[in-house]
Amino acid sequence: MKNKLLFSLSCFALCLLLVGFAVGVHGQALPGTGTLASGSTTPPYATINGTVIGPVFALTAPPLTGWTVENSATLSTSNGYIYLTGTSTGATTVRDIYRTAPASTPWTKTFVFDVDISGGPTGGGEITFGPIFRQNSTGKIIQWSNGWGFSSQALNGVNYFNSATSYNSTPQSTHATSNSTMAWATRRFHIMKIEDDGTSLNFYSSLTGNSGEFALAWTMARGAFMTGGPDQYGIATYSNASGTVQVVCYSIQ
Repeated sequence: MKNKLLFSLSCFALCLLLVGFAVGVHGQALPGTGTLASGSTTPPYATINGTVIGPVFALTAPPLTGWTVENSATLSTSNGYIYLTGTSTGATTVRDIYRTAPASTPWTKTFVFDVDISGGPTGGGEITFGPIFRQNSTGKIIQWSNGWGFSSQALNGVNYFNSATSYNSTPQSTHATSNSTMAWATRRFHIMKIEDDGTSLNFYSSLTGNSGEFALAWTMARGAFMTGGPDQYGIATYSNASGTVQVVCYSIQ
């Protein structure tokens, strides 16, 4: 009887903890930002017994102006965040926003994304999102992508585009239905980083966003696809299937 009572009390305490976690997510003051209204979609922060858990790096609000919108992308802003929507064209094309990159290398840009997809691919095609390098003089785009495709498989990789309306090739791609690729692609919040170090273009992902906790997913020579390298960066959605993708960008730093 004593053991059963202790077990029941332990279960009750665990339930209280979980309820506290759920309540703490909404309306939580986010490091580096303000407090979102209750019921808003928030990054994964919560306070339990006074301790902040989840990705605890300070968020830097994304710039809300100064973007160029390309290929009929839909850009809007709300609560200090960027909302980018791209609908399918039935062809290999990206809908993107971009701006001027830092004038000198090395530089990095880290993005915190949330994503909603309506009408994902079932019989083929892909829906992806992610940060991009872009070259102003040629319009070439390199997308560090994450998403779904290949008959509902999860995927991530790097895509080359001659322009926003002209696909070139995919030099790096991983797709699967049951391994860590699925776990990465289907995770709600995504922390992705691109880096131009003057010699190479590097593509990273992270679970936490903390310094030193980024995994290098791929690297390429800076001028391999863009002679002279990129001079712009941004965000792109890609859909050659039937779906629409909306990306919410909480932070760029």
